Amino acid sequence: MANRDASTPDSMTWRIGVDIGGTFTDFVILTPDDTLERIKLLSTPDDYSRAITSGLRDNLSDAARAGVSAFVHGTTVATNAILEETSQKIALVTTRGFRDVLELRRARRPHLYELNWEPPAPLVDRELRLEVGGRMDAQGAEVEPLVDADIDACIATLRGAGVAAVAICLINSYANPAHERHVAKRIAAALPGLRLTCSSDLAPEPKEFERTSTTVVNAFLLPIVHDYLTQLETSLAAIGVTPQPQVMQSDGTTASATMVRERPFLIIESGPAAGVVAAARLAEQMGRPAIIAFDMGGTTAKACLVNDHRVALNDELEVGAAINRGSGFMRGAGHVVRAACVDLTEVGSGGGSIAWIDGGGALRVGPKSTGANPGPACYGLGGTEATVTDAHVVLGYLNPDAIAGGKKRIHRELAHKAVSALAAKLKVSERDAAYGIFTVATATMRRAVRAVSVERGYDPRQFTLVSFGGAGGLHAAALATELEMPEVAVPIAPGLFSSLGLLFSDVAVTRIASSRVAIHATSPEQSIEALERDIAALAAEATAELRRHHPSQAAPVMEAFASVQYIGQSATLSIAMPDRARISNSSARAAELANAFHRAHQLARGHAADNEPIEVTGLRVRVALRAPPLKFSELARSFVTAPAAGAIPERSRDMYFGPTLGSRMTPVIARYQLGVTPRPGPLLIEESESTIVVPPGFDARLDETGSVLIRPQ
Repeated sequence: MANRDASTPDSMTWRIGVDIGGTFTDFVILTPDDTLERIKLLSTPDDYSRAITSGLRDNLSDAARAGVSAFVHGTTVATNAILEETSQKIALVTTRGFRDVLELRRARRPHLYELNWEPPAPLVDRELRLEVGGRMDAQGAEVEPLVDADIDACIATLRGAGVAAVAICLINSYANPAHERHVAKRIAAALPGLRLTCSSDLAPEPKEFERTSTTVVNAFLLPIVHDYLTQLETSLAAIGVTPQPQVMQSDGTTASATMVRERPFLIIESGPAAGVVAAARLAEQMGRPAIIAFDMGGTTAKACLVNDHRVALNDELEVGAAINRGSGFMRGAGHVVRAACVDLTEVGSGGGSIAWIDGGGALRVGPKSTGANPGPACYGLGGTEATVTDAHVVLGYLNPDAIAGGKKRIHRELAHKAVSALAAKLKVSERDAAYGIFTVATATMRRAVRAVSVERGYDPRQFTLVSFGGAGGLHAAALATELEMPEVAVPIAPGLFSSLGLLFSDVAVTRIASSRVAIHATSPEQSIEALERDIAALAAEATAELRRHHPSQAAPVMEAFASVQYIGQSATLSIAMPDRARISNSSARAAELANAFHRAHQLARGHAADNEPIEVTGLRVRVALRAPPLKFSELARSFVTAPAAGAIPERSRDMYFGPTLGSRMTPVIARYQLGVTPRPGPLLIEESESTIVVPPGFDARLDETGSVLIRPQ
């Protein structure tokens, strides 16, 4: 990308999205004339902001950087901190008797027959889990007063412990936060500057383990995220980019850096969420109401279902478990966080996933990965084990010289050497070993797609697969074949699609509250109106917070969700509250809520009890300012137009499609050369940041959004 200037009168409309991954830092820059510029740089793990500032300094002029109106950021800094346990020491203050709730966790085990499995170690050492006397009951009434001597003892311990942050989580504080706030006030007065976080401010909901775990995770992240965002803002200001960064949250919306400093637990799934948001916007503009977003990168592959253009959300996530397989029966392997998040399933099958042979002689792929360093053998950085990327090279799918726009050189001989060593152990040819790696990796990805579709009650044959990520287009057609999906769509800029999603994301503030209300058949209108009063109070609080950070003239949009269960259950489902403007009668709104819950219960759990009473145990309200509208058809201009330097001549390459189809000389083209008329495979569409394989038996064409549509012939 050339060093761009900002000379037009409307130059204050430069918008930047930056997504940091383990290997690459991806930029998308929307210019004043709605041209989409892309940059891909190697990440700088010692200081992630360094890659950001150097990329902007080298590719935008001083005037252009001064004209930036929005800087939106997706980052894995929070997830990495927990996986690597790199934060400073923290402490927990809790009610007497609850010191070991982080050890006791929940009864569920994620690996039922793995007898040696152990949960992740608590983020707080036991000697820094401090107890105080005092107790509230579940209705918020004080049963025992706080013991000031216990608070004094906690302060004395904290003073000499050298902790960076303190989590405060007292019994039933969701019903009455008075005790927590008193403890926080005393500690703040005695130890000014110590970062404090109270469970009643973050997750005012029942269930002590979940609330404690969420508060501890937030405290653990406070120093790291605070320092990272401060450094980022300082670095951006030094090169003339002055807007405060907006950071992607786990639910697919963004928040100001100021808010995220206080609630860093909200950005744990920051990076993956943005790509799903972009996929949902693309589906809406393509007229596809039902899609499955599929994102394949260097370490993992992820899937998320989008139905009626709405991204599926969860009320809870786990971090630190390395891989999330998406099944409700596989939970318990990580640190629990009660926060709205995009309902992603993640499996350890990416470009860097290592191929190996198990004790029974079967070929396996992942979840172990080479990571960015040393990376696949073909990177030439010291890796020797065969990976999925090495298999792509041997099969002829990847550019034999370089990928990532020439930034990563490919050493073909090293890929062949690694795959040949594995082939010798399997006693098959080199190409069959490579195709075996490709097939096993695809089968692992199929589990991710099934987890968000079949296991949720949806038929993948009724969905379009929207594939992105640097490696997604290599496996998308094979994955769709295994699941009998009718269509694959590979959007523009697939290798930087998460960065593009940042520019589609709304700015939002979410507030939650415990609100136990039974929906009685005899007087449903009273129940629903009580809930709506609580929703109005939460919406007012969220709107005020949103306005403090974003004094926009636009009217915010409010969404409300209720955590609903059958009376006596312990697990809830999140159900959208009925729209009062659409259904004016309160009894009808109560009936709509109940019916929506019964349908969701049938879909998620295979049964429903339509005549059983239900209750709401919590509320979640999100108030958002919509992102400026963007049209893929306009953004696609630079992708589907021949470059000014002239047309690129078509080439061909020998590619292997398995023992049944064999080797084929396959045309290699650019996206703009495809056109709107279906072209039969085999075909390879090669771009600076990604590659798309169209196998024999499929055809491909461009649509109005610039996406490559792949369908079986």
